[in-house]
Amino acid sequence: MEPDVAAKLLIGSQWELSSTPSPPGRGSGPVPKLMNRESQVRFVAVLLFLLTVAAVIFAGFNFQKERDSAVPDDGVWWIEHDGRLLADRVDPNGPGAKAGVKPNDQLIAVNGQEIKNTPGLVRQLYNTGVWSKATYSLMRQSVTLDSNVILVPADRSLNNWLRLIALIYLGIGVYVLLRRWTAPGSTHFYIFCLVSFVAYSFKYTGKLNDFDWTIYWSNIVAWVLQPALFLHFVLTFPARQQFVRKNPWLLALAYVPGAVLLGRHIVA
Repeated sequence: MEPDVAAKLLIGSQWELSSTPSPPGRGSGPVPKLMNRESQVRFVAVLLFLLTVAAVIFAGFNFQKERDSAVPDDGVWWIEHDGRLLADRVDPNGPGAKAGVKPNDQLIAVNGQEIKNTPGLVRQLYNTGVWSKATYSLMRQSVTLDSNVILVPADRSLNNWLRLIALIYLGIGVYVLLRRWTAPGSTHFYIFCLVSFVAYSFKYTGKLNDFDWTIYWSNIVAWVLQPALFLHFVLTFPARQQFVRKNPWLLALAYVPGAVLLGRHIVA
């Protein structure tokens, strides 16, 4: 065979191969989409793992710090009503009762600082400290009076039971995620369990340093997120409810009350 004929045949065969369409599943077909989906799953898995490790470590340090600190308590259950702070219940053996605080008393100020809500009272209690005297300005039946309350360490034994509940939530979430990680809603359910773990295990100590503020706001955000995440899960598992499929924006409404409460807490 002459060289020029062989060259023509070679070029022709290469042209046929290049013009032949690629079989399904190759090239730029569904493979990139599959790889993109796998990358997203891998990213979510790594992110959840890091968040879980961080939450467990923070909860452990928080438990240790709580054991080394004391929370001031006045023995009074205060409630907010019409812009006022009222004594709902008074521990008969607590420091408030010993100082003369009675149910339905309105708290006006602590140590000269005006008090309008619970966060303001908590800040004043921590500023005063355990075994220190706090001067309460009260109003009882339109009569103002002062009461000197000696703050005592609060009983926080309940926090240990709440931390047990937190571990149960986290354990259930990990079990479901590992056993049925491909099932619909498994990731959402695990996020709900992780948020519940933070809500029940994070307890601020009152030191109000950077770590304590992180614990405080993480706990607040978790508490407002938990019911919204649960409602979201109920409306979408095992499949979206019919009215949700017709109105997807309804899912966003589940988070509105929590956002309002969080905003109100920030402003307070």
